[in-house]
Amino acid sequence: MIDPLLFEYGITISLIKEKVSAVMEIELDTMNTPSYTPGIKRREFSIARQISMTLSKEYTKASLASIGNAHGGRDHATVLNACKIVNNMLDTNDPLITIPYLRAKKSIDVFLELQKEIRNKDSQEDVIFNTEK
Repeated sequence: MIDPLLFEYGITISLIKEKVSAVMEIELDTMNTPSYTPGIKRREFSIARQISMTLSKEYTKASLASIGNAHGGRDHATVLNACKIVNNMLDTNDPLITIPYLRAKKSIDVFLELQKEIRNKDSQEDVIFNTEK
């Protein structure tokens, strides 16, 4: 279950794209590359984009149109299709999707935990500071 407070911790589509591109070891800009660009490993980039779209839908309140637009101007139907493909491949434990998806998700979850720790530390310092007055 997704933490209802995660939206306070700065999870954005851009952050998700960064995490996925790092896990997939690809340039961030290649996620926006059209699938028909000659001379490019299209499958690798489309998988990264599909994973990023799925995680964006899961971790943000962004509309499907906004998610698609952030991924190279794709439309909402493309985002839904990407989510369907990723979820089907996760159900079958296809390592092509499962491994990078879980690594990217873990990276985002670590980011969330660090943000929570920082926020908790800041609020504890506020309490200490306010009681010393």
